[in-house]
Amino acid sequence: MKSDPEIRRRLRQEFKRIGVSIEEVSIASGIAKGTLDNIMIGRVSSMKDVHLSALCRAYPDLPLLYILTGHLKENIDLRNDVKAAFEASARALNRLRGE
Repeated sequence: MKSDPEIRRRLRQEFKRIGVSIEEVSIASGIAKGTLDNIMIGRVSSMKDVHLSALCRAYPDLPLLYILTGHLKENIDLRNDVKAAFEASARALNRLRGE
């Protein structure tokens, strides 16, 4: 998934909303802190589905669809980048299910 500044902004917003630091997210998700730092500052060109899966496992109530698309389920419009983000979230969920 392409590293999108809006996705990073929403992810940062959600971490703040649930009251966790990058260090806490790293420990809970098993994602190396350096990797999370690189994702959050946009140093990497894409966020891997394994990272999304790890975030979902660590924080099951994290609104992944909103983070990826900026839309809530009832307002989703599956075109262009939104479709790609939805497909990325589906891959992450499939990994969680072991599919």
